Amino acid sequence: MYIDNELYFSDNQAITVDVVSTNITDLGAPNAPHLTSDQTIGDATMYLIVVIDVDFATTVSFDISLRSADNVDLVTTPVIHAQRNLILADLKAATAAKSATYIIGSFSGQVNERYLGVFYAVNTSATAGALTAFLTRNPQQSLNDF
Repeated sequence: MYIDNELYFSDNQAITVDVVSTNITDLGAPNAPHLTSDQTIGDATMYLIVVIDVDFATTVSFDISLRSADNVDLVTTPVIHAQRNLILADLKAATAAKSATYIIGSFSGQVNERYLGVFYAVNTSATAGALTAFLTRNPQQSLNDF
């Protein structure tokens, strides 16, 4: 699996409250000379992958969404490209018997906004938990794609 550094949004990022990913991709100013009105990242479908690095505690679940927006906060009028809810049972680090990697959703790569990143909406505050999130074109087949 290949991962582009510009599309690596979180690296062992602690998630205990609603928060945006540590890294946000700036696709450039709208209508900049080097961009078209229908910006495309890559030439194929991409997948948002999340890896649970540290077990989550005391939260019921949380939503993970790949978003683009004209503001770096990714909250003001975002466009949601992929979204998934993970429950506490899913929010455990890998063991020999179970993977901790999930495909959150697919993404065509077309973006009309300036910023691209991941937003984590925690349904109840967590006291622990960390994850890694990134976009890739070719996820491994052994992922928890349920």
